[in-house]
Amino acid sequence: MRAFWKGTKKHGFKIQAPRLEALPCPFLMPSAMNTIDQGYAVKPRVSVVVPVYRQNLLASERVSLEQCCKLLTGCRIIIATFKTLELSEYDTIFEKHKTQYKVEYFPSHYFTCIEGYNALLLSDKFYKRFLDSEYIFIYQLDSYVFSSDLAYWLEQGYDCIGAPWFKEIKHTQELEWSGYFNSGFCIRRTDFFYRYSSEKEVKINKRIWELDQRRKNQKGFLIKASIIVLRKIIFRVSKFLKIKILNEDEIWSIVLTQKGKTPSFNEALNFSFDNYPEHAFELNSGKLPFGCHAWDSYYGYKFWEKYIKVKESEA
Repeated sequence: MRAFWKGTKKHGFKIQAPRLEALPCPFLMPSAMNTIDQGYAVKPRVSVVVPVYRQNLLASERVSLEQCCKLLTGCRIIIATFKTLELSEYDTIFEKHKTQYKVEYFPSHYFTCIEGYNALLLSDKFYKRFLDSEYIFIYQLDSYVFSSDLAYWLEQGYDCIGAPWFKEIKHTQELEWSGYFNSGFCIRRTDFFYRYSSEKEVKINKRIWELDQRRKNQKGFLIKASIIVLRKIIFRVSKFLKIKILNEDEIWSIVLTQKGKTPSFNEALNFSFDNYPEHAFELNSGKLPFGCHAWDSYYGYKFWEKYIKVKESEA
């Protein structure tokens, strides 16, 4: 999730996606009573949800979306965005790959900053939209999928799986798993997240992130001051209840540890890498995962350019 919100970057290279064979995506469950739009006549087991917040794609985002179309062919792909965003660039890519998709609209304030996005993914309203799918596969546009093995990961029956997030051990240069699963490239069981969005940890964090988003976009002094006061009150309540204020994927990781079915560290590593990909690659016995997140980030692209073809820009 941390890499979802980023400004326009200019790394000075052209990016080309490797050509990989795409296999059919067998993720549809029979359901005579349920007809999905965009031509689906059966209930999908999984919906690939692509959060979108800007009109013009970065070169790296174009590569990520094209790879999604190539290797997740046959899956229901859903763009999650707001109504006023122009999607013509996305249309062009989907048409190029003859990929069907639909759009789910949410209020625009969820897409103005990372605070809003945190609030959205802690909201029951978000997961309610996708209850017709057993799972959602969140595929942010700094993700990359290396194989068409999504069916294998769905069969594992986890309530959530994402890349293990590493942290540095204090006063050392060593790394350890934080216990959190990153949400930028992850599978979530829709019903689980919908049900547990009523947990106090989730609701308090959602409210804090909503207030932070409102304060960030509010120009009026009095309204901003009232937001600050209300936030302080809620923050004190959270401290009394011993609830941490964290990013949405960190909060969900805590809830999942207590109430859900989650993978082992090694299984999660085989699913996806995020930060410190060199370290993850070594721990994964020199094998690439199913996919990765933040491959174009400052800490990622130097490693990933060996596997996601990068060419130096011509002068």
